Amino acid sequence: MYLSFLVTALAAGCQKQLPVTPDLQGTFTGQFTRIRLNKNGKLDTAVANLQLNMQASAGYTITGDTSTIHAGSKGNYQFSASLVAFLDNTYSATAKSTKIHLAGTYSYSFNGVNFIIAGGTDSLGLLYNLKKVN
Repeated sequence: MYLSFLVTALAAGCQKQLPVTPDLQGTFTGQFTRIRLNKNGKLDTAVANLQLNMQASAGYTITGDTSTIHAGSKGNYQFSASLVAFLDNTYSATAKSTKIHLAGTYSYSFNGVNFIIAGGTDSLGLLYNLKKVN
């Protein structure tokens, strides 16, 4: 409950954006934050510095600090005015994984420079705070 509220609040705070641009592509760098509710009912956070490359013709890739909490990911993506969906070719719903994959549908905000992606559940919050570098 706490995490879904937190992620919703963060995403809502980022919704002051310019109209969606058909050019949601390029290279973005920044921080990924994973917030989860542990077995003791306390929030644990972990961060990783990531780079997201998005090209309409080639899809997306995640690189950077992918050694512990976030997996390297690649695949295709689609977006609307407020949602972005990532289809990760490296993700398997049946294989056990200890890392987060950029896979599924997320809320986002993009103003031409700042690209905020947020998602999660009642016990897991995912926040990508990225800036466009080219």
